[in-house]
Order: sequence, then structure tokens, then C-alpha cells
Amino acid sequence: MVCDQTGRSVADGRVDELDVLAPLLSHSPGQSSSRLVAQIEAAAEDSTQTGGGDKRPHPITGLRRGEEDKWKACDLAKILVSEEDLTAPPVEVQTAVGTIPMPRVFSYGIREPEAALLFKDLPELSSEQPIRQEKPATSERFNQIHAESAPVEALKSAQFSKVVDLRNANADGIHFENRQRIIRQFSAPDRPFNPGRQEVQAAMLTYRIRSIWKHMSSKRYRKDVNAKRHLRELVYQRARILKYLKRTDRVRWDMLLPRLGVEPGAVEGELMV
Repeated sequence: MVCDQTGRSVADGRVDELDVLAPLLSHSPGQSSSRLVAQIEAAAEDSTQTGGGDKRPHPITGLRRGEEDKWKACDLAKILVSEEDLTAPPVEVQTAVGTIPMPRVFSYGIREPEAALLFKDLPELSSEQPIRQEKPATSERFNQIHAESAPVEALKSAQFSKVVDLRNANADGIHFENRQRIIRQFSAPDRPFNPGRQEVQAAMLTYRIRSIWKHMSSKRYRKDVNAKRHLRELVYQRARILKYLKRTDRVRWDMLLPRLGVEPGAVEGELMV
């Protein structure tokens, strides 16, 4: 144990509350008490947000101050729906019935195979349905019916693309898409969709922690008591899962933390949230 000149113990990477408040307590007699209380609350909040010093990672973000680039480079951040995905315009795709605006990100779990069926194969088959009902059908009649039905099918596909475009989904739809991506990315190769795996659970909790932390970072919701309580529960739950994984399989634990953008010090020892 390391002690300072006053005899108080000083833990590595921790900021003593007296050290934070000492400069504020030595205020002049003319200073108002309300102003002093405001300064004390601001200092305590700054100490909490920095995670108790620069040496120890923040228990919520999992990183030290100034290392946010590690989060942007981790696997979890790369697969989540970004603001660029929600603001980018659709892609114009040429099909047999005409040009269709294809969403960059689909909702309702639609992937590339389903998108090809819905926007390429289905419109073409629908445009050919009137021709199939005529027997026999000449090539001139085929071209005539196709020219009449193709614009109608292109309009239907354009309207349907707006329905399945993730940009038009609500917050629940975006969270659903992110959860699906996390499960696929962090599941084992032999079980491609395993939400009960420790890696998937830790990634899901990290995503929820980041979402609530972003919500509370705004000035309007900074004092959201319910969100803070829920955030504390999620942080402790993630720590329990990661500690269990460390005890049972250290190799998987070492491989998982960089993928989550979390430092080992953020989930070990006593957590102060």
C-alpha cells in the first residue's frame, strides 16, 4: 500500500475524493454556497466520467480517455448500423423491369439472397405472368405485354423498397438489426446463430451499454436516474460474464476483449460506476 504525506492510502489509477474536492473546499468566505455545491458536483462528475484517473480504463466505455479510436476499430463497432448508413441515399439498380432504388441497409432481416429474390426475380416473373396465361403467345405480344407491365412492377418494387428500408424504421427496428448482426458476428462457426454464447452476450451488453451511455452523454438526459441505474446493472452483468469466460477459457477471453473494444482493467477488480 502506498501512502502520501498525510498518511492516506493512494491506490494506483484511483482518484481520492478528498483530492478532487480539496481545491474547492478552500473557497473564500464571500463565495456563495450554491456556487460551491455546483463546483463540487461538476468535479465529482468529471472524476466519474474519467473512470477514476487516466491509468485505469473507464468501466463503462472500457477504454482510457483519448483512446476512442480503439472502439471505432473493433469488430463490434464496425458491424453496427452507423449514421452514414441511415443518411445515405438508396442505390439505383437496373433490373429487367427498369431502374429500382435499392436500400443500402434492409430491415426485417432481409439479406442479399432475399433482396435478389424480391427486387430482381419477383418483378420479372410478375411482369411475365400475363404472357404465361396466353397460349400461344407470339414474340410481338410478349414485347407488348412486357412493355405495359414493366413500369407497373418497377413502381411496386420502388414502393416496397421504402417499406423495407432501414432508414424508415423506428428505434426498435434498428436495434433488431444490430442484434441480428451481433449474433451472426460473434457466434461460433459451427453454430452460426447462437445467442447464448458468452461472446454474443458480452457483445450484446456492450452494445446496450454504449447506446445508453450515448443517450446520457447529451446535456438533456445527463441526470436520467433510471438510465443510470440500468447502465450500472448492464456494466456489472458484462463484468460477470467476462470474468466467467476468463475462468473457463482464457484464450477466448483474450480474443474477445479487443473485438469488443474493452480493456482488461475495465472489467476486473472493483468497478465504480
